[in-house]
Amino acid sequence: MEGWLKALIAAACVAVLASAGYFFWNERKSALAGKESADCETLIRVVLKERPERGTPMFNAASSCLSDGRITQDRFDELVRQTR
Repeated sequence: MEGWLKALIAAACVAVLASAGYFFWNERKSALAGKESADCETLIRVVLKERPERGTPMFNAASSCLSDGRITQDRFDELVRQTR
């Protein structure tokens, strides 16, 4: 087999492996983001129910869910309405 053909096959293999890695990495990130959002919703429900003081670790963790963008303001407002 000629050298250029071997290089072409090697480049095609690298492209396929890179594409598969990119796809599965994005799927993993999406799955983790969904889990973090669900965890944040549970934490916010607990905070709204127990009403800990500001500055406590539980309060800070719940507020970081909103500030880090793991849960939207609309979803937060909906959780507040559900607990009233």
